[in-house]
Amino acid sequence: MPDSLRHSPTLPRILALSRQQLKQFKCSEPYVVISIQSPDEVPLRLRSDPLRKRRINLTFIDGATEWGHIEARDALITDAQARRIAHVFQSYAERCLVVISCHAGKSRSAGVAAGIRAGLGLEPAEFALPPYDPNPQARRFVEAAIRAAVATRRSNPTSQTQMECPEGSRASRHRRSTRPA
Repeated sequence: MPDSLRHSPTLPRILALSRQQLKQFKCSEPYVVISIQSPDEVPLRLRSDPLRKRRINLTFIDGATEWGHIEARDALITDAQARRIAHVFQSYAERCLVVISCHAGKSRSAGVAAGIRAGLGLEPAEFALPPYDPNPQARRFVEAAIRAAVATRRSNPTSQTQMECPEGSRASRHRRSTRPA
């Protein structure tokens, strides 16, 4: 990402990296990680880093041609995963760099990054240009989730949370467990 965009306070700061790049990633500012792996990959082990504020691991494939033995409808990005991405983005983007990683760092991660930008009404920028080849379903689902989160935030600006946590997420479990009986 060009420095002029990366350090702009009005634009989201997003990087799309490969698994190998994420493994070697070092940062001098707070960041969050959205790590995407295929069904046959285990989540990447990362060294401890006090600047990493949050990490989520998602599993979905890039497309039906990649995994002929897996039912594509059962393995592509889901609405729930897109909402988790939107939740993490909305929760941290104003104060953290958002690092999105997939196997090659070119399709699923670029699709998520382009979807975030498009959902905010911004051009997908460099994530739509080579060497990136953004996954169209990831882009579409994340764009819709970001648009919904932005609309929710605009319609309820006094809300303590910027958007609802997807059911099953750590934050939603915590919220349920701390409510008075």
